[in-house]
Amino acid sequence: MKEFIIKYKIMVTLIFDLDGTIFDSKGGILKAFISPLKKLRVEYNTNSIIGLIGHNLGDMYRAVLPDNLQNRIDWCIEVYRQYYEKLFFEDSYLYDNVENTLVKLKRKNIKIAIATTKPTYITKNILEHYGIYHYFDIIIGTEDLFPYKPDPAIIYEIKRKIGYNENETVIVGDTYLDILAGKSAGIKTCAAMYGYGSKEKIYEIAPDYKINKFKDIINIMEVL
Repeated sequence: MKEFIIKYKIMVTLIFDLDGTIFDSKGGILKAFISPLKKLRVEYNTNSIIGLIGHNLGDMYRAVLPDNLQNRIDWCIEVYRQYYEKLFFEDSYLYDNVENTLVKLKRKNIKIAIATTKPTYITKNILEHYGIYHYFDIIIGTEDLFPYKPDPAIIYEIKRKIGYNENETVIVGDTYLDILAGKSAGIKTCAAMYGYGSKEKIYEIAPDYKINKFKDIINIMEVL
């Protein structure tokens, strides 16, 4: 029985979103996102921007720019990235108990991945800055030409590289995009209810699990 349990745990895989799930990044994202808007003298609503976090930058700027400035989306993204790459840590921090929880997960031989709309190199810089990079078996962002979530392509790439059993794999994210991607890939889903995503949309699509704090994922692993 003991050998069976160890073998079972090795098969478990967790796929985390980054922003709003591991990393409370809204302070840094807001500053970077607003930077080009100020240069263009565009009015904005801070709460509306927070509600867009988790979508790709193009869609975010498309939602806030007036019709006559829709042709400046690529420029806005470039200004955003120049700011964010240097100052991503401004008003941003790991959620409580992230590292302690990652330590416990690794002790259980659980594979840990990240699937994010952020570029991979920025994601790695963030994880290295906060000293948790080494806990992850694979990190995949979107500059690798994967479609954005809710398309499941980024999840399939994780399976291709490290392998997983669908019945013992959970994606954890704070937006309905993460949950839909997981459902499309045929894996279990867990909503991080403490993040930025719309709670109404999350309830509508019925994730398998919900957590109110990052450390609660340990409880999900005990019953998986």
